[in-house]
Amino acid sequence: MIQEMQKCSQKDENYQNQMNLIKEIQELIDQAKKYQCQSNLFNQTIMVYQQHVENIEYFKQNIQTKSQDLTVKSEQLKSQFSKLSNILKEYGNTFENNSIQLKKYCNIKQLEDEIIKLKETNTNLENESNALQSQIENNFISSKQQDYEEKLKETNEKLLLKENELKDLKEQHQQIILDNNNLKKQYELDKTMMIKKFEDEQNKVKQEFNQNLTQKKQELQEALNKLDQINKVKFEQEKQKKIELEKIQLYSKSLLFSNTYKHTNCQVSEGGKVVAEVSNNGWFFCLCEQAIPKTGKIQFAFQMINGSTFMVGIGYREIMQKNNYHNCYKTGTYLIVQDGYTYSHNNKDQYEKRLSFGFTNNDIIIIEISIEHKYIKWSRQNNPQATFVLLDIDVSQELYPCVGVVNQSKIKLLDNIPF
Repeated sequence: MIQEMQKCSQKDENYQNQMNLIKEIQELIDQAKKYQCQSNLFNQTIMVYQQHVENIEYFKQNIQTKSQDLTVKSEQLKSQFSKLSNILKEYGNTFENNSIQLKKYCNIKQLEDEIIKLKETNTNLENESNALQSQIENNFISSKQQDYEEKLKETNEKLLLKENELKDLKEQHQQIILDNNNLKKQYELDKTMMIKKFEDEQNKVKQEFNQNLTQKKQELQEALNKLDQINKVKFEQEKQKKIELEKIQLYSKSLLFSNTYKHTNCQVSEGGKVVAEVSNNGWFFCLCEQAIPKTGKIQFAFQMINGSTFMVGIGYREIMQKNNYHNCYKTGTYLIVQDGYTYSHNNKDQYEKRLSFGFTNNDIIIIEISIEHKYIKWSRQNNPQATFVLLDIDVSQELYPCVGVVNQSKIKLLDNIPF
């Protein structure tokens, strides 16, 4: 065709223009041939790319399966599988990064193919839908006539039934209105009765409350009077207790060991506050100058300041004097010993029995006596459990505080009672 155009153009006076056009057409043809070659090559490249992607994925799965196979026990073989998997993974990432445009093209091509298939499927579905719709319409028209007649009959029957129900409802409504009016009348009557009953109960409660209030006021006044009496008694008791305490402290301060009523082997010092045994030859006793008062509660305290053997308590001066103040624990005294033994003048069950608590050097023994109540109580300072009491002591004669010392033991009278 180009050759024919060349022959024709030779006869044409615009020969040069025709030749230029022919040249451009020839270039277009050459370009088309090149494009066709490149297009075929591109299609082959796409096919090779897709096959290569499938092969990479296949080898990945195959290597992963073999590396997880429990029958493969060789650690070296497992290590080779792991290295091969890492190499293949690294190559896959590199290949994917270098083939991004091809991957995009393949994805687009796949989407275009899927769109074409979807369009074809949609066309087929539309054709099937139209045919099905025509068939349904034909069947519908023929069946609807019969259905309409049946529905009309059924509707008429329902309408008649509803009319009867409506009639019944109207009658029920009238009855409800009548019942409601009766209930309103009964409600008003009950309301009036309840209000009256409530007012009566309220008046009764008010009356009872006022009576209880009056009674409570009387009880409160009585309680206040009793409380006032209790406070007065308590005040008198505290006052009496204070007087007794002052009496005890005064008696304790005035109490002195006697230089007269004692054995000659007992040495009194420090103004009558300390007595010591000096011969180391048996139990020797020393009385205090002051007798125990016949009224009130009296306390005094001895502290063991030297030695390891002591007796402390009370005694009858006349009996102890007859025994020359030697071994007086046998009679005429109420004593406890450092090892817990007790001695009682008038109770053989408490004579030379280990009933008391033990004590030793530096301990303070507090003695409490009541001639009126006929008891004597020993206690060790700072130890509530270390307590011993003798009851029913003989108070027919005057009693005096006394101590027994041996083996150069030493006892001190304290001015103040430690509490």
